[in-house]
Amino acid sequence: MKNIFSLVLYIACFVNTAFANGFYHTNIADTEVFIISLQKSNPPVAKLITKDVSIKNQEYPQNEHNIMLIKQDGVIALIDTGFQHTIETLRQKLSEQDVKFEDITHILITHGHKDHLGGILNKDGKTNFPNATLIIDKNEYDFWTKSKDEFAKKSLQSFGKNIKFLESNKSIFDSKAIIKPIPAYGHTPGHTLYSIEDDKRKIVFLGDIIHVYDVQMKCPKIAIEYDINKKEAVKTRLRLFKELKGVEVIGVHMPFSKPIVFKQKIKTLH
Repeated sequence: MKNIFSLVLYIACFVNTAFANGFYHTNIADTEVFIISLQKSNPPVAKLITKDVSIKNQEYPQNEHNIMLIKQDGVIALIDTGFQHTIETLRQKLSEQDVKFEDITHILITHGHKDHLGGILNKDGKTNFPNATLIIDKNEYDFWTKSKDEFAKKSLQSFGKNIKFLESNKSIFDSKAIIKPIPAYGHTPGHTLYSIEDDKRKIVFLGDIIHVYDVQMKCPKIAIEYDINKKEAVKTRLRLFKELKGVEVIGVHMPFSKPIVFKQKIKTLH
């Protein structure tokens, strides 16, 4: 009886750790899915574009900074890579899953902001993922490689010819789990979400659809200064909130690392 109690306690502790400490793991068909937080940070409330001063004067839960690791036969892929200053955290988190940077076969990028592609290059400007193919929306790639943002440009160009541009509605990998892009333009010109699904379950990685969860879930018409095309970003968010109702989702900037079932009631005041 004592041993059974100890086992139950151990499992409970494991589950709490998996869900509470910026880590989540599940399987969809033949694919392992890991959601990993690289750091906690205060949500960028001051960057929200709203005339409602009370919104900016409130306190909100800290955000996790989530990336996704996908493992299947012949594929070890990352969705986003975090900041450059979280590289060692990324290395450590991957090593806990017996994955080295050299093992990564694909890097799927939601968009070209430095908190998403910051882990591609080390401090010497060399790639951390020498065996990886970059998977990205062509609009996104063209925008950043033609921009004045040298960090983004060098990060994306570091893959050389090892680049695959996304095809709409087509699964990225040859697997039982369907992994495909969802165009979500506005935040950036080629901002992309990724869905992982089989006939029983679907999880969508939201990228930067949401930056301040407690505000934008209720008031999705509130844009943020980081949006390159603010009107399009709002339009995209409104569309996705309807399309993804009832679907499990997780964003990069959310106060948790476990997917939630999307249930959203829109306020029309903002």
